[in-house]
Amino acid sequence: MRFIIILALVLIECNIANPARGDNVAVDGPSSAANTFAANLYGHLPANSNLICSPLSIYCAMAMTAEGARGRTAAEMSAAGVTHEGSVRLIADLDSPDPDFQLNIANALWARTGFRILPQFQDLLAKDYGCALFSLDFSDPVAAGGQINGWVSQKTNGKIPELFPPGSLPPNAALVLTNAIYFHADWELPFESERSELGNFYVPGQTQPQRRMMMNESGSFPLIHGDEFDALELPYKGGKMSMLIILPKSADGLGALESKFSESFLNHVVGGLEPRFVEVAIPKFSFSWQDGLRGPLMSMGIHRAFSPAEADFSGMDGSGHLFLSDVVHKAFVAVDEKGTEAAAATGGIMLTGVVMRPQNVFIADHPFLFLIRDQTTGAVLFIGRVCDPPQN
Repeated sequence: MRFIIILALVLIECNIANPARGDNVAVDGPSSAANTFAANLYGHLPANSNLICSPLSIYCAMAMTAEGARGRTAAEMSAAGVTHEGSVRLIADLDSPDPDFQLNIANALWARTGFRILPQFQDLLAKDYGCALFSLDFSDPVAAGGQINGWVSQKTNGKIPELFPPGSLPPNAALVLTNAIYFHADWELPFESERSELGNFYVPGQTQPQRRMMMNESGSFPLIHGDEFDALELPYKGGKMSMLIILPKSADGLGALESKFSESFLNHVVGGLEPRFVEVAIPKFSFSWQDGLRGPLMSMGIHRAFSPAEADFSGMDGSGHLFLSDVVHKAFVAVDEKGTEAAAATGGIMLTGVVMRPQNVFIADHPFLFLIRDQTTGAVLFIGRVCDPPQN
């Protein structure tokens, strides 16, 4: 009999606002594997529309799953950049108290009542990921989903209230692996709401510019002028976290820019940032995004994990009957004068079977790429694109 495992991962970031300069750190150490994974994954996600996701959330989810993989299944996941050492060290580096922001990482393993989990797997998740174990009666999927949704909602401060809608959790689920990341920080220098005003934003497919609310500020920000793009860093309070906005020179240049996106490209951008006095204009926006990641992950080389006949997750229960049927990711982002609010959730289903006159301007009036990153480790927490900034 083939059992079902649901792998769910949640990440949230909220109330981020105000640019303060922090030292740029090259992306290396334990974040290197995670960022390589992030860049690779991003290249396989749908294009030409608003996007927000948490590659860190997805990476951690896959890392916990990989702990139970064996043989060629484990080899494929490792080759795709999912590593035990990298994920554990990165979580340890990120999940530490800081007076300037709040970043909490939580994991939980939900097991069907009576389902036997290998003690080694349970102990490893508890020791390396701080993963708590809960027992659930999945024969009532609505009630079970409600309990998991309650945990997810609590860990994301209510931003992801329903990871599993009624009917989405199979009654023969065996395991649910959940991860929640909560992030809260303020900008050092807030955007003044009285300076916000309607401005032009060039939306793909529209012959005329659209009117969107733009936030305006002047100050010293890390900036780089490239041949094909400009990039601006808006650090958060304390300078450890930041939002990096990469803006193509041309209104229709985002696709070409994204095709070059990689960990080395990110290192190049971050390494070239220099403090400049800049006039900044960026749009307010708020949107959500959700999609299945089975296709992108398979395109990255993770095939056997999704095959009922070839998957080997015997490190979880000893049976070798588990396989991953899908990984669903849900994310939300809202950026305004006060800050940024973002949340993400990943659910993978396994079947048993930034007053002087500025000399520089950075006007984000056309599609751009943005990343929220930890400057100490270099880890990318969120990545997304804005093609048309919707506002609530």
